[in-house]
Amino acid sequence: MDPCRWQVSLGVRFTFALLSILWIVGCAGSNSGSGLSTGKTNDESGGVSSSGSSSSAEFIFVTSLVESAGANENVLLFEKSSSSCSLTLLNTYTVGPDPYDLVYHRGTATLYVANSGNASIDAFRFNTTTKTLTSAGTITQVGPTGTPLPFMMAVHSSGYLYSVDGNATTSSIGQFLQNTSTGALTQLTNPNQYVTSAGRLWFIALAGNHIYANDYSNNVIRQYNVNTGTGVLTAFGTPQATGTQPWSMFVHPSGNFVYVANSAAGGGSVSQYTRDTGTGQLSVIAGGPHAAGNNTIGLAVGTSHVFASATGSGRIYQFNVNTSTGALTANGFTSTVRTNPYGIMLSKNEDCLYAAELDGTNGASANDEIGIYSVSGGTLTRQGAISGGVGPRFFALAY
Repeated sequence: MDPCRWQVSLGVRFTFALLSILWIVGCAGSNSGSGLSTGKTNDESGGVSSSGSSSSAEFIFVTSLVESAGANENVLLFEKSSSSCSLTLLNTYTVGPDPYDLVYHRGTATLYVANSGNASIDAFRFNTTTKTLTSAGTITQVGPTGTPLPFMMAVHSSGYLYSVDGNATTSSIGQFLQNTSTGALTQLTNPNQYVTSAGRLWFIALAGNHIYANDYSNNVIRQYNVNTGTGVLTAFGTPQATGTQPWSMFVHPSGNFVYVANSAAGGGSVSQYTRDTGTGQLSVIAGGPHAAGNNTIGLAVGTSHVFASATGSGRIYQFNVNTSTGALTANGFTSTVRTNPYGIMLSKNEDCLYAAELDGTNGASANDEIGIYSVSGGTLTRQGAISGGVGPRFFALAY
């Protein structure tokens, strides 16, 4: 072989090998400090895991309860497959009675669970490395009079948690300060422990420095400004009309739109609103509410698609989103295997949807499960199911 040709060949191979090494190192470096971005709408803050490093894994928390049973119940922890929509159960944790809502705050890696059965909120720190929850304490919510029913929650990026009290006669929003080191909560002292409302507040959503609360009994959305220094809420603007008995409510990932599931037995629907990102004021988008079966409770809002679960119809309704106007267009429905779908949630990349599917209405059946669906072009395809304990209800996502 010609020595010159051999030297050129060797030089090319060496250069290629060196470039390959540099490319691998560069890719590893670009991933190592990326942190975590904001995901599920209920989680209002980005951040890192409790171990101080980012994680590409996705974890799903699910509340499980038998309604009004009076006993302590459970939160289930699942890990999502990195290559499919399948789930693996990692552990089950004990919480208070009737734990409906839960919210995961990534800034402090803390999971909060609202126990409406004994007016308490459980806090847990989540370690994404060991994949375990550790108790960060329990606090009892105080309301104007009587016993509050802590139902739905939201966490502001400044470290304040808000919990709607679904008590039918003295509804309010409890205002709490979060310990950013431990995740523990302290309810604000008088006179700012809570704000009262004429009606029965049921669900809460947060966008920027604005809180939105569904008034279940008066069929409106009430709007509040967040004082980022004190955590105090102040009502503003004109409450916006919803359909009958508004339930779930979520903000679009852009922050420009808000959607509400209306749970009326005779005509469930989805309401749609634009949101002024400066003032927070909502405005009804013409053309809604959109029909979505009966007893429409669950809602999952993605970038291009919205899904609504109708407990009274055994269906998940599908809608396309006009990302310029926020208007929805119906895209059919998917029937569930169990007759009463409850809460639903999209995965981080919006390519999987999980549905809490009950065999009865109170969550007392051993056949209750979590339905697993792939999402393509706004259409759901069932991929299977996994046991969700007895009475799975709502979801929270951690990653």
